Amino acid sequence: MQTNKNAAYCLGDNAATARNFYVIHNKSITQKRAKLNLDPLSIFENEDYPTFEEWQAEYMPNSKCPICGSHANFRYREMGDNYRIYVDCDNGHSTTDIFKKLGIDLISGVYVSTPPKQEKENPGYNKQEKAKAGTLKLTDLSKVEMKAIEFILLPYIYKNNVNLIHAGTSSAKSLLTLTLCAKISQGGGELPHLNFIAGGKVLYVNTEDTVSDAFFPRLRAAGYNPDNFHLLDGINQRFEYDHPDLENFVKVGSYDVVVFDILKDILKDGQDINNSKDVRAAINHLKRLAEKYNVAVIVLHHNNKSNSASGNGRVQGSNDWYSACRSVLELQKDKETGVVNVYHNKSNHAKEETGFAFSIEGVELGLDARGKMVKAPAIKFCTMTKSREEMENEFAGKEENKQDKAESLILKCLQEAEGVGMWSQLLEQAVTAMGISNITYRRARKALQDKKFIRKGQADGKTYWYIVE
Repeated sequence: MQTNKNAAYCLGDNAATARNFYVIHNKSITQKRAKLNLDPLSIFENEDYPTFEEWQAEYMPNSKCPICGSHANFRYREMGDNYRIYVDCDNGHSTTDIFKKLGIDLISGVYVSTPPKQEKENPGYNKQEKAKAGTLKLTDLSKVEMKAIEFILLPYIYKNNVNLIHAGTSSAKSLLTLTLCAKISQGGGELPHLNFIAGGKVLYVNTEDTVSDAFFPRLRAAGYNPDNFHLLDGINQRFEYDHPDLENFVKVGSYDVVVFDILKDILKDGQDINNSKDVRAAINHLKRLAEKYNVAVIVLHHNNKSNSASGNGRVQGSNDWYSACRSVLELQKDKETGVVNVYHNKSNHAKEETGFAFSIEGVELGLDARGKMVKAPAIKFCTMTKSREEMENEFAGKEENKQDKAESLILKCLQEAEGVGMWSQLLEQAVTAMGISNITYRRARKALQDKKFIRKGQADGKTYWYIVE
């Protein structure tokens, strides 16, 4: 057994070559995603690698992306005495895309003996730098001017902060937001079954719907003022939420509302919707933008597939999508009536309202250049069909029913094992294969254990489960 740089490996007489032998190295675990990567054993040996300049001259001269020709950005990670190279381009092509185009084996990767000189080492693999003294400042409260909270739509959407609208797929969250923003661009006014909505200018960041056949027809159906409604298309151009042009648009355009539909699509490379720090970093950046330019930031986000009785438990990814925003609206479609109920699940700066609702009807907008009729959905506000309590009780019932089903499946699997029990991993695989989530499975297993219906044992260092006789 031989160790080098905290990596352990063993080579016998008939061992594979160092180039083709892989190990799990402790530096392969990134802080953000905690994923394991396989590193060639040869990076810990004295194999001769080219310098970065030699490799670049052969594969990517002039630092150009081989796919689109845009500028390539090189990063690296120290691997023993050598360096592993990563690259992306200004148009968003990743290391995987570029290496595939160059015919480079994605598992082996690219290793060089010298790092790129023009780029700093990837900070994601560095230890956090020590904070410098004298960089923090205290706020002089005597110079702070108080401001009343300014609402766009009382009490649901307000300026100077981030508002969240979340819903499951096909729940019309984009259609609702477009309708509200169209009304804002028209100068505001009364909305049926709702309060007065203020007028102003809107910047809409769209990353989900194609513009010509989905986004624009819906906007036309809602009615809008083109002078006060501007679109930033995130489908045909790639950017991140902190792009300097985005802030410049907000500054120069004097917008009142900025919408991100969907924010997770323009997170920074490496950021994860399930990671609390990553989500907080994105939301806090938008909070600073909202406060600096006195705009109402609206973030659209998806629900997960759980049947949690609480609103924050239904938000996809980290709970910080919910907790970091100051006002939260959730859309739930009533399957019996087709009405979409909008629940005001959270309000930090105003009293929570019950919510509001709308139905969807189709409208015809005229013929396109090919002579085909353009149709689009439109909103009609109405009274709610279910209260929040009824909605949450319905979710609680679904959650309870799923757990009952999971308990029955666990007992059935163990009964079919004919008294010998089942390895824990195999039992979980068997139950989840029948449509039960891992979380529901574990809750059901814990419930059966508490009821003393099942027990666990240990054999050969592994856990198994069996029915209590």
